[in-house]
Amino acid sequence: MFMDCPANSSTREQAARSADERPLSEPASFPEDYEALSYAGGGALSEIWRARPRRGGAEVALKLLRPDWVDYPVARALLENEAEVGQAVEGRYVIHVLSAELDHDCPYVVMPWLQGASLEQQISGLSRLSYLESLWMVRQCAEGLEELRQAGFSHGDVKPSNLMLAADGSLTLIDLGFARRLRKSDGELSPSMDVLTGTPEYLAPEALSTGWQGGVARDVYSLGVTLYRLLTGRLPFQDDAPDELLRNKLGATPPSVRQLAPEIPRELDQLVGEMLAKQPIRRPQSLQRLIRRLVELELEALRHCEAAA
Repeated sequence: MFMDCPANSSTREQAARSADERPLSEPASFPEDYEALSYAGGGALSEIWRARPRRGGAEVALKLLRPDWVDYPVARALLENEAEVGQAVEGRYVIHVLSAELDHDCPYVVMPWLQGASLEQQISGLSRLSYLESLWMVRQCAEGLEELRQAGFSHGDVKPSNLMLAADGSLTLIDLGFARRLRKSDGELSPSMDVLTGTPEYLAPEALSTGWQGGVARDVYSLGVTLYRLLTGRLPFQDDAPDELLRNKLGATPPSVRQLAPEIPRELDQLVGEMLAKQPIRRPQSLQRLIRRLVELELEALRHCEAAA
């Protein structure tokens, strides 16, 4: 039964602001064809700048390797991978790489500037989201994963911090450095690399235990963890110690969504359980069918809200 109709409008309103954007002087190696407008964030290997082409045009996001990582082959390989995947995929729900300069003193990729903030930034401090809004966001992410699959890739690091949320609630899947090319092997889709990458809390059990990356099945699991967190306000396993997290991922069963949020419909609770199945074969095998199930749950929620209005 659907009881939680109103979407959390504050989430979308907060997305009108970029939380980690602040003016800074541009680095000495900043690409000369662009004017740095503000620093917008970054990670261990790279930093992102809001910039404007000096010859005119729309504002863009420049993702540059940090100077202390420029000489590391693995850092360059991740940026090159992001450039390849981002240029191959042109869809509504996946970030597109407009261009890349990989032989520059400080290699970088150029992407459209997205107004808003990450879903991680938006849910920080919130107990949880309404399940109607959770379905909306996760369905959009699934659409992005299907766009990647159709181009021959899996994402490899699905989590709220890699989902950009605009003020109107539209969502974009970003950070393609861990994306993997898919290939046909014995009738199954499997990744073309075997190096463990991703975020442990969101990684599928088989990636942690055997190193098998799982392709689309791994992305489905990570999306299930994301949906679980949006619906309950917590991760399925909240262990700080890596060995305890590994042990629980391989052998323990997390509380069901309905145990933590009883108003969640049984059909949605069941779907989350399937997405978090330990065995890849027990998870939804088709992103297209998964999207249809998410849409059906969205429509049922909307119908209930209209009837209750």
